[in-house]
Amino acid sequence: MRLLKNFWVAITTYIFVLFGIVASNTPVTPGAEKGGDAGGGAKKDGDDKEKETEDDVCEDGMGSYDEQGGHHPMAKKAFEGVKGYDPDSALTISKDKLASFGVKHSTITGKQHSLYSAFAKTGKPLTMDAMKDIEVQALEDSNVPSDYANCAVNKAIKELKQSGVTKPARIPWN
Repeated sequence: MRLLKNFWVAITTYIFVLFGIVASNTPVTPGAEKGGDAGGGAKKDGDDKEKETEDDVCEDGMGSYDEQGGHHPMAKKAFEGVKGYDPDSALTISKDKLASFGVKHSTITGKQHSLYSAFAKTGKPLTMDAMKDIEVQALEDSNVPSDYANCAVNKAIKELKQSGVTKPARIPWN
């Protein structure tokens, strides 16, 4: 169902860009919708606002497990035994932040368990990209706002890579 939703969003976005339709009724130059400048014009102040907003959207409530406890946006079970992985210094979403969304840690963990179990049945190897999709879906399905879920997972992946962790060791709960 999520794949169908993502496909529909992609198609409608393409059509809107193709015909220059946006919410503000301002024409869009094809290729410029992702920060590109297909029109060849100079970059204006504020063009990086989307990126700045995306990077800052999940600053609140993020910290290491040893500082605040909380939920690991990238399931720690996937990285147990991986050189460079320390679950205590890994990025987490605080319980207070989850509570502000009306979300319980156990709800997210249950969603993760279900999604990873379904993934295991595919027989595919677990990659960071597959984990990203699963983790974002688990957060969103638990009522964490989409922008926060995506930001938290992206930030966790970035920190893992900075620690030398490039892939999971196993499919969690399987």
